[in-house]
Amino acid sequence: MKDGKKSEAALLKFLVPSVIGVLLFLIPFQINGEPTLIINLVIDKTKELLGPVLIPMVIVILFITAICSMAGHFELIRFKGFWADFFNVKLSTCIVRILSAMVSVLIYFKTGPEFIWSANTGGMMMSDVVANLVPFFFWCGIAMPLLTEFGLMEFIGNLMRPIMRPLYKVPGRSAVNAAVAWVGSGTMGIMFTDQEYRAGYYTKKESVIISTGFAIPSIAIVSLLCSFLDLSSLFPQIYLTTIVVGLVAQFILVRIPPISLKPNEYCPTAEKRDISERPPEGYSTFSYAVKCATERAAQPHGNLLINGLKVALDVWFTLLPIVLGLGTVATIICEYTPVVEYLAMPLAWLMQTFGIAEAAAAAQSILLGFIDVFLPFIAGGAIASASTKFIVAVVCILQIIFISETGPLLLKVDFDLGFLDIVLLFLMRTVVALLLVMPVAFLLF
Repeated sequence: MKDGKKSEAALLKFLVPSVIGVLLFLIPFQINGEPTLIINLVIDKTKELLGPVLIPMVIVILFITAICSMAGHFELIRFKGFWADFFNVKLSTCIVRILSAMVSVLIYFKTGPEFIWSANTGGMMMSDVVANLVPFFFWCGIAMPLLTEFGLMEFIGNLMRPIMRPLYKVPGRSAVNAAVAWVGSGTMGIMFTDQEYRAGYYTKKESVIISTGFAIPSIAIVSLLCSFLDLSSLFPQIYLTTIVVGLVAQFILVRIPPISLKPNEYCPTAEKRDISERPPEGYSTFSYAVKCATERAAQPHGNLLINGLKVALDVWFTLLPIVLGLGTVATIICEYTPVVEYLAMPLAWLMQTFGIAEAAAAAQSILLGFIDVFLPFIAGGAIASASTKFIVAVVCILQIIFISETGPLLLKVDFDLGFLDIVLLFLMRTVVALLLVMPVAFLLF
């Protein structure tokens, strides 16, 4: 009787937090006529609540980061423990943080050179991107353990291993990461994967595959992006094509450089984990999945609120300066120089070779996806050919990596990715997706 009660309690400890996590991160509800995740609703309501205080909060965070980084670098203060990783930094990082703090003031007060704070450069980065990341990472940091700490990953991992390992060379548990990234956002998926990597469940190579392979904007955002191209009537075809092309593209990309060359090394500071995901004798796949899940749920989890706040502070102090700095520079280059036009020439030639109409304009629109997910759709609105706009839409939805958000986060995490890796991954995803979607466009149009 006691054993039955214990097993029942263990099962509930697995099920209740996991179901809450799934409802928060994976199940969209119809709210105001649009499919919306509860976690995104909470984030949006927090932004509304903070209102005009949000951007000053960002500026305060940036200045705290800059001042403490100077103090840490020049050893005016000896930061220890939790704070050491944030503020005991090299000179180049210190300079980036100082410059980002200074730029934030120029943007807020709209003073200094207009090309820095205009609505298409620094102004957009501050109001549309950086300010949104503060509540985003706060709530994700607090709520993400519901998916990671109570057995859901172990349960799904054991069930999905026969699919994920042979197709994409990743553990079965990565199916949850993929779902979070696909249904939620690329940023959410990267953050989730980083937590699993630090806990010892994924190698660097597996983390790169998961973080760069399974995310697209939410259904609502994709619908909005299609409206920019005047393709709302083709939304079902675009979304279905995006799913199929995305899965096929990732199957190809995990088998070629640069992903295939990444080291299969676990986080050096993580404890060794049993990641075999194979049921021992006497267990079915399902029963072993339940056993692993309940055992994980029964383990001590520490103070989840404190741990979540630590994750949020980590991102605020280390990521926000990079996003604002890199994003502002990238948008200035895009807005005030012909660099994108020149860089797009090889892609335009490839599209012309396959007979794509308005190839030059399409190529430039596609490359703008490296800056921000919205820019290709805004620029592509001037394209007349519906077939070409269809290609632009699918390719840019699948690019995943952009400087205004996911790019800096990929540089921050310890997946052995440098800036050139980020650029190469973006280009490889773009070219492979382009080659796969062009035949579909020929069939549809």
